[in-house]
Amino acid sequence: MKRKSFVNFWLIRLLACVLAALVVFTIVVSGWKDKYDSAISEGFDFLGDRYEQVLRTVDQGRHDYTFVDIFSNIYTTDYVRIAKVNDDGSFEDLYETRYDVYPIEHGGAREWIYITDNEELLAQGSASTNARNGEWTISYKKCDEINKMERVENRGTSNSWLLVGVTKSYLYDYLFAGAAAFCGTTQFNAPLIQTYYIDGDTYHIGKVVVVDSNLNEKGLSVKSWDFTDPSKADLYASYGANLDIGGSVYPRVARPDEFLDEQKLLLRANSISDLEAYVEEPGRLSNPLVEEKFLYGRTAADHTLTQGAVKLLVIEGNRYILEYVVKTASFEDYFMPALIILALVLLILAVGISLLTALIPYNQYKKAYENNVYKNSLIDSLAHNMKTPLQILGGYAENLKDVEDVSAKNAYADRILEKTFEMNKDIEAILKTAEKNDRKYVSASVRKCVGEVAEKLNAKVTITGDMTLKMDEEYFKTALFCLIDNAEKYKIADSEVVVDINSNEFTVTNMAEASKFTPGTGLAIAGRIFEQHKLHLNTSLKDGVFVVRAGKKPIA
Repeated sequence: MKRKSFVNFWLIRLLACVLAALVVFTIVVSGWKDKYDSAISEGFDFLGDRYEQVLRTVDQGRHDYTFVDIFSNIYTTDYVRIAKVNDDGSFEDLYETRYDVYPIEHGGAREWIYITDNEELLAQGSASTNARNGEWTISYKKCDEINKMERVENRGTSNSWLLVGVTKSYLYDYLFAGAAAFCGTTQFNAPLIQTYYIDGDTYHIGKVVVVDSNLNEKGLSVKSWDFTDPSKADLYASYGANLDIGGSVYPRVARPDEFLDEQKLLLRANSISDLEAYVEEPGRLSNPLVEEKFLYGRTAADHTLTQGAVKLLVIEGNRYILEYVVKTASFEDYFMPALIILALVLLILAVGISLLTALIPYNQYKKAYENNVYKNSLIDSLAHNMKTPLQILGGYAENLKDVEDVSAKNAYADRILEKTFEMNKDIEAILKTAEKNDRKYVSASVRKCVGEVAEKLNAKVTITGDMTLKMDEEYFKTALFCLIDNAEKYKIADSEVVVDINSNEFTVTNMAEASKFTPGTGLAIAGRIFEQHKLHLNTSLKDGVFVVRAGKKPIA
């Protein structure tokens, strides 16, 4: 029968564990996806509510649209439009996101520099609005260096509305919160201006470095720029170590109607009747005149999720239309590191568990297989080596029938008993060897064990060298007993048994007559014991010299 390898036991368990890991992965990812979608929905609604609150403060005269402009930078909204609804149903635009500016957070959330080539804005110089916590300002400047900066790819999201929604999940699911914090928020990369100087209406950039959402520099592999003019190096001011005071660049993307208008997703309606026309598309939009809000959205080819909403608001008798669009990363991009880590952890667990669960049955099978092989070899050895004793016993039994002298009968009976005792002793030794499973290994001298066995057998043995081996001493001596007893029994008269020991192996050598030599079951027993001590046994008989070698490595 062909012996099974460990792979036979491991593969089926590995497949089962991998399947279980896939089920767990699917369940966990599905849970994360549901929470992520919920976070997006909550955050998107939160952002709409905040815009409504800001619009109410504008209607009450507490803010103007400069504050709305800065607010949209803080929340990095892709598009915002506010229009007043006239009595005839037409819309009068009051504010719309500008795409001819490059916002730079100059001194925290209240102070911004807008880089632009718009002559009207540059002539205006600045815009400001007062709030309860002070003045909020925008300064319009031009800057040649900023157009030389390559776009920094951002596979995460800087949308605060999304992070607000995700944050709510922190209270309910720490695993999800950790994945969102580790994978999503830290993926947001943005340029940060470290040095600069201002000359009239011109903003001059010096050094720029890319940072993540926690303002940690991203390392040498990420782009950085240095536009410092050496002749004016003394003019450059530095933001210093406290990077959160400003300098973050908020790159503007192209106006979204470029890809949304074709899908009729960015409405930019001019009147109430225009909005009613969109309701005609079944299943796409609800009637804003009834529900005061309808949503639209799609997933773009670059795996970003684009969402938009239109609200019809009534504030102090005035009617307004609020439309806003936000683009953010898809679940796959946002959680990609977490998904990879989760997959690797589950794969490692699947491999580890399958290996551990396969070890026990494989070891049991291996032990049973080796025992079976050993017993079969012993049976073959017994069949061969007990044939002669059985023939002798048969002869003694026949002689008992023919002799009448009592002393002769007793002699034959004693020989039969003696042979029977020897055979029984061999069988008991064989069974004991096959069933030995309570071995206790210690480091011991092979030379010392050989000497004790030779003394027990009263055999003349020449011993050279020594080696230390991890062994069960009494069990190991049984093997040595079999070897030395065999060598002593079949050696030529007046010859010596020689045991030569070195660090890797030991040999037992004796002179023997090939015609009379029958090694018996002792070698099979010794081979089994050495195998359990991780030793390899080899025998040879050449030119009347019988050699038994036992070594740590296979012997050719």
